[in-house]
Amino acid sequence: FLVHGSEEYFFVKGPAGPNSFRMVLSPEDVANKILSTKGQALGFNDGPIRVLSCFGGDCGKGQALANSLGVEVKTPVGDYLVGGGFNNLRVGSGNWQSFFPH
Repeated sequence: FLVHGSEEYFFVKGPAGPNSFRMVLSPEDVANKILSTKGQALGFNDGPIRVLSCFGGDCGKGQALANSLGVEVKTPVGDYLVGGGFNNLRVGSGNWQSFFPH
């Protein structure tokens, strides 16, 4: 699942220009979006999920996602840089970390 992120929250951005916007999303909002579609378009089938988001694991967001989804969530802690194609993602200044539901 791909979503923008800062150290404090997830977000989606609108088009650049005078009508640009940023919608802030909580980990629960992201989990609800995944669950509302049952992840069918995302390939989610109640198994582990990879969340591609800068700072996805920072400030408790990764743990909150795992708790809300009830599955393992693997996401970067810190910033990441997509390189080498979708199947060969490389983390920039952060590291991948797994979070397990409590």
